Amino acid sequence: MSVTVNRRAVSMSGRGLRGESYADQARRLGSVAGVTITPDMTDQEVMDAVGNGIAADAELASNEAVAAAALATTALTNIEAALAVMDLIIYFGQSLTLSRSPQVTLAANIVPDAYTFNGGPEAFNFNQPTSGNSISWPIPPANMTSMVPLVPLVGVESLAAGACYQSHIAGRPSFFCSFGIGAQSARQLREGNLYFENLKYGVQCAVKLIRAAGYRPNPIIIWAHGNADADQADDGNIYDNTETSSADYQTATKGKIFPSICRAVSFALGQVWTGPIWVEPLLTGAGDHSGTPQQTITGRRNINAAQVAMQSAQIRLLPSWSQFVAHAAVDLTHPDGQGYRYRGELHSAYARQDLVPPKMLSKAVSGATVVVTFDQPVRISTRIPAGSGLTGVYGFEIYDNTGASVPITSVVPSGSNPAQIIITPATVANLTGPWVVRNGQQQGPDTGTAATYFPRTFVVGEVDVGIAEDGTVMENASISQEN
Repeated sequence: MSVTVNRRAVSMSGRGLRGESYADQARRLGSVAGVTITPDMTDQEVMDAVGNGIAADAELASNEAVAAAALATTALTNIEAALAVMDLIIYFGQSLTLSRSPQVTLAANIVPDAYTFNGGPEAFNFNQPTSGNSISWPIPPANMTSMVPLVPLVGVESLAAGACYQSHIAGRPSFFCSFGIGAQSARQLREGNLYFENLKYGVQCAVKLIRAAGYRPNPIIIWAHGNADADQADDGNIYDNTETSSADYQTATKGKIFPSICRAVSFALGQVWTGPIWVEPLLTGAGDHSGTPQQTITGRRNINAAQVAMQSAQIRLLPSWSQFVAHAAVDLTHPDGQGYRYRGELHSAYARQDLVPPKMLSKAVSGATVVVTFDQPVRISTRIPAGSGLTGVYGFEIYDNTGASVPITSVVPSGSNPAQIIITPATVANLTGPWVVRNGQQQGPDTGTAATYFPRTFVVGEVDVGIAEDGTVMENASISQEN
């Protein structure tokens, strides 16, 4: 079988939803990759000009299809690089990625350059989709046909307003969408299942709409899977499984879901996209979210350890959000409405790397204390509310060279070095050789209070902070890490 691809076919491809081809966009821009494009240039002249001379080589190539594809790739990349950027903010996972809790955002609090699908952001709903309306998920295809200004949901809160606000103050318009289903295992969010296929189709629709509006999509992908159950029993049941191991979690996410997301985004963009995917630290535990024995500190530590281990240029951790402990809803699992909005703001600021979290550089025993040094000035969070259940919980864990947990009695800033934190453990006897300090993970007894359900850190950056829409300072909390 042979396939004939010529440069004429390539140059006329890639038309947006309003019928504007890539050549049309180049003529509208007037200049691409330093090459002047005049209104009277033909499509072929445009594509040849911005293809950096590949057209001449294409005439001599023995495989015209390959040469034409190379021409198209270079030309279209150059054209799109000249377009203004629109952040494409995509959440995927469970109810923490969708919309829930009482509404706090009013129309006056939404920036004018924030957009979404015509169906609006998804409201959270524990029912399976039956009606096909805008508050059921998966998102019906009829609700992904046009780009409309973002408006508040009625009665429930979304991450959308906060996330889009942070794009706005960075000088970028934004397009928000979220996909997923609550209380489901990672297996049920894998490629081939209904919810992932909805994500895949939605990304394609969003990219087309953004390009049709004359922008270049900048994907910001955020994964929030609070139960963090990999469903190792492969039965779809998140209530009866034993604790998910670190290996199971890495297989489910890094090994399966995340590569599938990269492929879906790459297909939608028409070019390779490898991330990063931003991962929110485990919020509610492994195995179950209803308070049964599977909801244990051990299970949560398994996932925390997996998330720390799989960090890379393609997989980035979002901060542990101590500042939202005050915004835990009465179900001990979901934030309240203000917490949803603040999470959207913090995630967006971190994903654009306007906030760079403090990183542990070293640890050292000094007398009866442990000195932890960070890469920037740090302080202790002021967002840990009185009565939160965090008395005696310091956001750090120490494990000695036998692997045993060492109790901590205090965590304070250094009086002499602004980049250091001083930890006082119960003993320093076995803190030699392979001992570990962890920051921003679970620590302390599982008491059943809201505070125990959230990864936390008391350490925040002193200088690099962000400002929320309501004027609140967003603490630059450190991510889960160990040294």
